[in-house]
Amino acid sequence: KQFHLYRVPPILIVHLKRFHYSASTHRRNKITTYIDFPLEGLDLSHLVPHYKEGQEPIYDCYAVSNHYGNLGGGHYTAYIQGDDGTWLHYDDSRVTTNLQPKEVVTEAAYVLYYRRRDVEIGQDPILDSQTYAIVVDQNEQSREPSEGSSNHSATAVNGDTDVMAVDGDGSMRTSSPVSDLGSFDADNDERKDDGTDPGMENPNSGDFPLQ
Repeated sequence: KQFHLYRVPPILIVHLKRFHYSASTHRRNKITTYIDFPLEGLDLSHLVPHYKEGQEPIYDCYAVSNHYGNLGGGHYTAYIQGDDGTWLHYDDSRVTTNLQPKEVVTEAAYVLYYRRRDVEIGQDPILDSQTYAIVVDQNEQSREPSEGSSNHSATAVNGDTDVMAVDGDGSMRTSSPVSDLGSFDADNDERKDDGTDPGMENPNSGDFPLQ
């Protein structure tokens, strides 16, 4: 069995397994094993066969969530690296500054947050991905596809409006929101208020048009 990573994210979140279920005692025990994770230079290039130049999968840790206690109750704290590179410890309203990096790696570490090195400090990789929405009119979907476009989707149902989200990497997502304002009659361009679709004589028969 082989394990491959085909694409790595700009922000990598590692969740450490800190609780174990015991089949003999039927209890979930806290795992307090010390894990020596790197704060700088987490290199995953040997696990990723292909990646873009300038986006090498090398990460630096910028935050750590800590858990103290057990499954029944506990306390959370956090280590955060500031923009100037210094580490801070947040414990409720108490903040400790100028920590040594070796103080960040403890047996209480629960969730690790890594930033890929091509992502600048302060940059939001989600907002900067230029995700935007395209509203596709149902009349436009029923027309013949233009040159260079593909026609892999079924004909839209009257009254439906698809929303297509286009990510910065070129991938697309579509969704068809369900409206409770009645059906749409494409012949007279009016919306009926009785909640029935002229193309569905028996809405409970299971013969629904393709969505």
